[in-house]
Amino acid sequence: MKHTFCKEQHAKWLKCGVIAALLLFAVAAGVAAYLAMQSRNEALRLYHVSIVQSLVTDADQHFYKGEREQAALLARQAYFLNDAYQANIGDQIRDVLQRTLVIPEGETEELLDRVCQQATRNLTRVEWQTVVQNEQIAYQPCLGLKAQDEAGFVYRLRNKPLPNEEERQHLSLYVKADNYVGTFIDNRFKPQQEGQVIFDHATGLTWQQSGSPEPLTYDQAREYVEGLNLAGYTDWRLPTVEELCSLVKKEQNSNDLFIDRRFDQTQTWVWSADI
Repeated sequence: MKHTFCKEQHAKWLKCGVIAALLLFAVAAGVAAYLAMQSRNEALRLYHVSIVQSLVTDADQHFYKGEREQAALLARQAYFLNDAYQANIGDQIRDVLQRTLVIPEGETEELLDRVCQQATRNLTRVEWQTVVQNEQIAYQPCLGLKAQDEAGFVYRLRNKPLPNEEERQHLSLYVKADNYVGTFIDNRFKPQQEGQVIFDHATGLTWQQSGSPEPLTYDQAREYVEGLNLAGYTDWRLPTVEELCSLVKKEQNSNDLFIDRRFDQTQTWVWSADI
């Protein structure tokens, strides 16, 4: 009887020990996860702090080059990010703003207003991304001012077909199944000739707004474009793959197509000169 009692007590203590061990393991795992999360958050914060510091450094460099407007615009952005990411370099930012605006005193908020009053433009997307190198960090524009965008900049795309089969086989669209990983063009489309054609200021290309009224084979497509007389243009040709990719948008429209809605929405495929 005593032996049985001891066995029962031993089993009970063993069970309690296992439960205690599992609880300790769960607590340890929870603490480890918490510490890992804290570590990641701190690493992310330090990364953002480095961006703020980089903005201040760039603003200083532009100031010493005599580029006061650029310096002031960058320092203004540094202020917003400093506040968002708690970089704690507000004094440095205020110092840059004061030197740039040639104002010895003033609250930071007043200096920010003065930047927008004196500036003639906002930073362009390219200027902003060159500094921060992160698409997720938004730019805070001065209201009422436009960016001096790349109105004069034109993307130069290959306009000649690839000459041989080997080169065509190595042609890559740089696309993944779950997400497009290439670089998208900021198209500047403008419909012309009552919407029959669409001109893209970003690439200098003129596109037919729709296409052939019915599906065509490749040879038929070549004949179609060679005989096309549309909106006063007779020099139409099939586009290269690079030119076609310049039309691809990152997000689907309401018709599940990755193309601007200015184009015809009934055609889901096209021919390229790079067959």
